Amino acid sequence: MKTIIIISIMLPLLAFAQIPSDSLVKNYKLNFALPDNPAFKALGTEPSHILRPSLTQDFSFVSSEFFNGKNLIIPTSFGIEISPVLLMNTEKMTLSEFRNNNAWKTSRFSLGTFKDSLQTRNISLGYRITVINKGDLRTDKKGLEKFLQQVAVAKSKQRADLVIKFLEINNLKIYDLTREDSLKMEKFVQYNFNETDEEFEDKIKKLKEEYKNNHWNAEKLDLATAFVGQSPDSLASNISFRNFSVWSTYAFPIRRFAQVLLGVNYQLNKLKDQDYHLISISNRNYFGTNRIKFFFEEQLKYDQFLGDKTDLLLNVGAEVNVNKGFWVDLNAGLVKNYNKNSSAFVSQLRFRYTLPE
Repeated sequence: MKTIIIISIMLPLLAFAQIPSDSLVKNYKLNFALPDNPAFKALGTEPSHILRPSLTQDFSFVSSEFFNGKNLIIPTSFGIEISPVLLMNTEKMTLSEFRNNNAWKTSRFSLGTFKDSLQTRNISLGYRITVINKGDLRTDKKGLEKFLQQVAVAKSKQRADLVIKFLEINNLKIYDLTREDSLKMEKFVQYNFNETDEEFEDKIKKLKEEYKNNHWNAEKLDLATAFVGQSPDSLASNISFRNFSVWSTYAFPIRRFAQVLLGVNYQLNKLKDQDYHLISISNRNYFGTNRIKFFFEEQLKYDQFLGDKTDLLLNVGAEVNVNKGFWVDLNAGLVKNYNKNSSAFVSQLRFRYTLPE
């Protein structure tokens, strides 16, 4: 009879400790890095050209220019990014399906729009793919196995506590249980176990938070491209080519408290049938946790547009996950123009959103 009780306690461990390849991807979604997208970056509304690597999300939204250095203002630029595969199959895609042809599953398409000071409408289309994607619970088999083992241990402890409670209430000993007592005990465990689902969900959330704090700075490599067109009116008629951009950003961890980003951006601008090239090399260093990160950034940029220019950007800022899928991104810095031997102060406050877990 003792063996029966032990088996009844261990059953959840046996069931949950294995990676369920048929489990839905949506159950293992995590919100890590601040949502960023190439279409929005290509609009040129930000001094920084580095494209932040991030996990593949169903949907994300970003708007900039909430702050112009002196006052809060109405945003003039917006951007969205979607993963068509995830968005259309959110409710039914399994882990095994997501892992097959994963390169396609990490593909995201983005759209951005910006009205400049001349009232010209700029519209951008972007594409991004993740080449290295460590720290994603959906593809990290070892991490997921450890996560599920922690879940199983928590679930098994709940059952064990309920078994002990049943024995104490009925003044029984484990070696004196009859078959009838065992059936009553199982009913007691099942009934009370269902009542503790909310408490158990809280434990799952804590385990997810622990995973995010341990993997927020995991190794990643994103490649992206974007096209920008201009239209003289809001109806987007008579669109003409403005620029083409490509990015490559590699991220790697330093222990659990820091992450280093190395990024390259090339841009081809066109004005009156004349081509102008831009290239920037960036380094951004993050410090903190998944929810609150501070960063220091250096960027060297060479730009041919309207005259050769070489700029150095020194930038500091923070990314804060305010609540679930809502993020705030703020930064301030100095841009040094070596050709004119001049400097300019820059600052921004941005709002970003992605669908919550």
